[in-house]
Amino acid sequence: MNRADYLALFDRIDDHGADARFHWASGPRAGEADPWDGDPASLPGAPARGLGEACRETGDACGFAETLMGEPRLVIAGAGHVGTAFAHIAVLLGFRVTVIDERPEFATGERLPAGVRVLCGGYAETLAALPDYANSYYVLVTPGHRQDRESAQACLAKPFEYVGMIGSRGKVAAVNAALAEAGVPAEKIAALHAPIGLPLGGREPAEIAVAIAAEVVTVRNSRPRGTFDPAVRDIIEGLAHRPEREAVLATIIGHGGSAPRGTGSRMLVDIDGPLAGSVGGGAVEHAVILAAQEMLRVGPEVDLADYELSDREGASLGMICGGRIRVLFEVL
Repeated sequence: MNRADYLALFDRIDDHGADARFHWASGPRAGEADPWDGDPASLPGAPARGLGEACRETGDACGFAETLMGEPRLVIAGAGHVGTAFAHIAVLLGFRVTVIDERPEFATGERLPAGVRVLCGGYAETLAALPDYANSYYVLVTPGHRQDRESAQACLAKPFEYVGMIGSRGKVAAVNAALAEAGVPAEKIAALHAPIGLPLGGREPAEIAVAIAAEVVTVRNSRPRGTFDPAVRDIIEGLAHRPEREAVLATIIGHGGSAPRGTGSRMLVDIDGPLAGSVGGGAVEHAVILAAQEMLRVGPEVDLADYELSDREGASLGMICGGRIRVLFEVL
């Protein structure tokens, strides 16, 4: 992709919370990318041997699939003891946090960490009015059964990574039945984490907040999705204002064995050397830098290279770790 393509990618991630693409690394469409629905069954070709499922070969071309996530956003419906305790933990976990409460005396920033967005209004109505954002986590700890049910229905109608609702098993069963009666699809109801949190046995608000945090972190870490290196992104965005300055984006599009960096790792290089990011360090990274600088001198605009990190070639790179990486080079 070119510089403008990457800027458009960043905008989509910021606006929608995620973006899934299939990048063509060689063949007649080298340097282009297509939207991807995230379903491995819809990927073209077959997995490249020894390079993982995301790296694909079609016979005359090679490419890779990735889903890039935006900044994780967490919405807490209910600013009582549990919601407030969890907000403090969520900030430490790196979420951008919003807290909703319909009670003005609870919807106040004085009770919450700095930087938390506070909204005062009806739970379900306020949740429904939030922009759709794929990398969203919803924690429902309102003071009433009706509010929880209505909030759950509003959240399950949106894209989400996690929706959790506090309550006893009896309450959860009643809410699930009401959701089904309201026409919420069964697969959406099954995705609701309720009762919320991992069973750590705590009863105090802070202990319940820890149990919720443990479940949220478990879900977040179970997703095989990446993020675009923020340091690399910052420089690409800066290059938009300097059309005369060229750089090469080197991306690992497949890896196997004990490679030091995995698929999706990126490094930006200009004629003077690396600007940001990494594809593994050491001699293999040095080889990638030299290849990128040669492209800036003589071309081409898009290239592909494999680096063996074992046996004879790996020994020449000083990287006898039994791995292999395939790197896509794009002149920006």
